Amino acid sequence: MRSRPVKGRAVCIGVFDGVHRGHQRIIRETLRVARRLRLEPMALTFDPHPSAVVCPRKRVKLIYGLGHRLLHLAQAGIQLRAVLVFDRKMARMSALGFIREVLIRKLKAHTVLIGEGFRFGRGGEGDAALLRSQLPGVRVVGKLKSGACAISSTRIRGLISAGRLAEAGRLCGRPVGIYGQVVRGHGRGRKLGFPTINIRPVAETLPPAGIYAGRFIDPEAGPLNAVIHLGPRPTFGEKIPSFEIHVIHRAKMSVPRYVEVQLIKRLREVRRYSTSEALIVQMNRDVRSALSALRHRKK
Repeated sequence: MRSRPVKGRAVCIGVFDGVHRGHQRIIRETLRVARRLRLEPMALTFDPHPSAVVCPRKRVKLIYGLGHRLLHLAQAGIQLRAVLVFDRKMARMSALGFIREVLIRKLKAHTVLIGEGFRFGRGGEGDAALLRSQLPGVRVVGKLKSGACAISSTRIRGLISAGRLAEAGRLCGRPVGIYGQVVRGHGRGRKLGFPTINIRPVAETLPPAGIYAGRFIDPEAGPLNAVIHLGPRPTFGEKIPSFEIHVIHRAKMSVPRYVEVQLIKRLREVRRYSTSEALIVQMNRDVRSALSALRHRKK
């Protein structure tokens, strides 16, 4: 017996900054609805964040840049992802125009899934009721709570900025991740016996400067234990923050153009050392501390 052909898409809509547990709930519901109705699941996200256009003075610092969001949407099960460029023209589009031109005509939406309180269209005039008047299926997915408060990107941003990584990781459903472009460094780490991968973070919400135990996500080998430096390099007289990853027991590994790093625990603050020898001694301590912290987390 031949299965019925796909007749449209189940589209979940949102910025999905952080792709946290609340977002994951919407994604799971999208996949469930798509399977039941034989629809193609899709996620629609926006770039830049609408606030950057609508309220530039109150621009939101993102947890995840676009590439990082798309990566985690795919890992959550949504392989078809659409990016809507949010510019002034899009900000002026009516809610009805958004439904008819974007959702129905371009994305072939049959069912739309949104979070509680989601608004869209010029001045936020659109809501779930308007969607229901134009589309066969609309699902509003309630907020997920942790403690007394809803899980939200705003809440997670505050935790990361305060260095409360364990709490932020629980709300994300995974350790706090930083995604960035690999860039050329000075090669100092290699000369000291601690070769590093240098990246330029895409995210804007970063934890406080420090030395961290974490994991480098190798696309082929998976998570590899690492010591991570985030911040200035006072030993070398450099005030500009850097992001360097030393993979412990580094073997053959692949380093793509963009990489992801998980921050597990802050080990110490950034300090200045008077000699290279003193820095090497401390770096060996950092490796031992990182391995201990990572072993403890596995238990």
